Amino acid sequence: MDPLLLVLFGIVFVYVSASNSTILLQNKLIKKSRTEDAAPMNGKQFRFMWCLYAIMAIGFYILLVKMSIF
Repeated sequence: MDPLLLVLFGIVFVYVSASNSTILLQNKLIKKSRTEDAAPMNGKQFRFMWCLYAIMAIGFYILLVKMSIF
């Protein structure tokens, strides 16, 4: 398979897993806030976490490009 396609599939996988884990964490905190007296994750925190995961994905892409696998 073409290395460029491998890189693109890797980036898509990282974005999907980042979104999934962020959404799962938000749901877990919402459930916890109902049972305990804790604050749920608000939209600002959710966007911040998603941005961190996006930065990790961009770092992954840059790392693969710097390895000059093309």
